[in-house]
Amino acid sequence: MAARVVMKQLVIAIDGYSSCGKSTTAKAVAAALHYAYVDTGAMYRVVALAAQRAFPGNRPSTTLLLERVNPRSLGALIALYEHRVFTSGALWGINSFDQWGVELGKSLSNRLLPMLQGQGAGTPEVSALDGSTAGLLARLGRA
Repeated sequence: MAARVVMKQLVIAIDGYSSCGKSTTAKAVAAALHYAYVDTGAMYRVVALAAQRAFPGNRPSTTLLLERVNPRSLGALIALYEHRVFTSGALWGINSFDQWGVELGKSLSNRLLPMLQGQGAGTPEVSALDGSTAGLLARLGRA
């Protein structure tokens, strides 16, 4: 009966603050030991990016329609939204002005723009909208 040699697998994890050189050190250690280097930070960022680009819908929102847009009403509207966003973020302990949220808002807006311009009425995209957005389009006579 032949003896079986069991080698333990060695996993090296390097932890530290952001931008302290973890990846540089890990690559050097992996190269010196002839180990495979796995960039778990990059893997995490890919997963986070995918999660940030998803929006399940059916969340509360505030929409105001103005009869007339003039400097006073536009200024009041902008001030209201800025205050609402800042206050909500302060209460929830989140950065309300993060770039991921800005990019998501642009993506959602770009999908709605053709519908607001009357080019998407009756299409499957309109029927797939959440009730609040579909109701707003109907109120505007665009759905």
